[in-house]
Amino acid sequence: DIPIINMQPELITPEQPTQPEKVSTIQAIKNFLITNLQLFSFIWLMGAVLLFLIKIINYLVFLIKIHKHSETVSCPDVKAYTNRIIETRVSDTICSPLMIGVIRPTLLLPKTDITPEQLQNVLAHEMIHVRRNDILYKWFASIVKCIHWFNPAIYFIGKQINIDCEISCDLAVVKEMDEQQEK
Repeated sequence: DIPIINMQPELITPEQPTQPEKVSTIQAIKNFLITNLQLFSFIWLMGAVLLFLIKIINYLVFLIKIHKHSETVSCPDVKAYTNRIIETRVSDTICSPLMIGVIRPTLLLPKTDITPEQLQNVLAHEMIHVRRNDILYKWFASIVKCIHWFNPAIYFIGKQINIDCEISCDLAVVKEMDEQQEK
């Protein structure tokens, strides 16, 4: 017996390359974010820390400048508005009155002639800031701004907080005045 050899070639199917699964755009973004999460976290943290350090350094430089270029003055009229000890300083480096300091509040007045009536209005306004702890509130807003440094809306919100805070104090002062004093 002669073995019969099948001379027909076998049908060999070439190996089909496996097609990658179709990945949706959302899934691709998710994968990208997950793989780069540590990098993004590091960039965010460095931005927040850097912005906070810049704010602290600018504030300390401002305090040093104010203490160098100002002098302490007596202002017994402050007692009419608060029981807290408020240091009063006069400086030629500022153009409008302001309060600084959370722990040791300091009233800064420009080195200009102020009438007794103007001084009373300034004190009424600035002491409302002290009573409401606006300085602490503004620092909180600054910290939030440092945390959300990447969000452009937070810069607008920060400016709006300052504007609203000042308007609120002005309205509180005017509320206590008669019509003549308001003018």
